[in-house]
Amino acid sequence: MLNRLNILTTAVFLILQIFSVQAETLHTVPIGGNWNDPATWVEARVPVETDDVEINGHVYLESHATISGLVITSGSILESTGAAISNKTLTVNGDV
Repeated sequence: MLNRLNILTTAVFLILQIFSVQAETLHTVPIGGNWNDPATWVEARVPVETDDVEINGHVYLESHATISGLVITSGSILESTGAAISNKTLTVNGDV
């Protein structure tokens, strides 16, 4: 009976780990770049809505994006660019 309980507990834990969404903080490289370019990010991937973001350079937002949190370090810039500049939206669902 105890063995079955241990197996069930382990299975539930593993399932929760697989389906849990954990925020990660992504950092831009010092030279910055385009938001949608994985090379702009130290972690080599574009942020998704569950991520926090730290801008450490000049980053160009060329499309809509949603993230969990945002920090722009001193001297860094987040700039909307491309066609229809006024139509770019960065939604931050947490702390700025």
